Amino acid sequence: MSIEAIFTDLDGTLIPPNVKREEASLTPRMERTLRGLTSKGFKIAAVTTKDYRFASRILPFAHAWATVGGLEIKTLDGRRKIHQSVFEEQTALKKALQLAETKASNVDATVEYKLLSDGYTLAGFCFDWRFSSSKKAAQEVAAKLHEEAKNLGLCSILYSGRPYLDVYATEVDKGYALSTLKQLLNIRGEVVYLGDSEVDNPAFIKADISIGIIHEETPHNLAARYKISFRTLEDLLETLLEFGERAFLQKLVGV
Repeated sequence: MSIEAIFTDLDGTLIPPNVKREEASLTPRMERTLRGLTSKGFKIAAVTTKDYRFASRILPFAHAWATVGGLEIKTLDGRRKIHQSVFEEQTALKKALQLAETKASNVDATVEYKLLSDGYTLAGFCFDWRFSSSKKAAQEVAAKLHEEAKNLGLCSILYSGRPYLDVYATEVDKGYALSTLKQLLNIRGEVVYLGDSEVDNPAFIKADISIGIIHEETPHNLAARYKISFRTLEDLLETLLEFGERAFLQKLVGV
């Protein structure tokens, strides 16, 4: 069985981990390579905790986008699957969001909305203190928000060694996202999965070829079979484009 699809995280995988949302983009080489792979028949999909607006801007040529950790999955032809909890937990989400926004201004943190593709329905948010001038205070605030969100019945994730907190309407599962994408895109061949976080572990486990991307913020508990440095990913994908699957696998094993 040959590789048919590449499903990929975005932040810390295709784009550097410490880039502001509005500045995030693919390098020209990465975009050229991924577009080339789609032209050769590979199916490309984003699997990200970011929202649709962000994911579709970074990968406008993708076949599908599984966003907000899989709470919304949308295909290029307009099919959508949305977790019902997104609608059921609007009151709790908005209460948690109000708490986060009130506290963010005191510690120089930012709050990023995670919206559905309709542009207004809240599915979650991120409390981000990467660029805060008061990181210790922001971290303490995040820990309190984490508990408050859980008390509201929401899914709240503090990432190991990373300066941000994600809050979602319900538990996110990138493994579910991968399986659903395979079904929606009618994938019969192998799936390569790229990611850099413990949230990617369920997708790593379900992928045929799982590749963890290593950088200064990558945790040690990735379930990926292969691990490569962030700076070598472009070379690896370019090998698949120019020389095919056999050369790609040989390069991957040799990394």
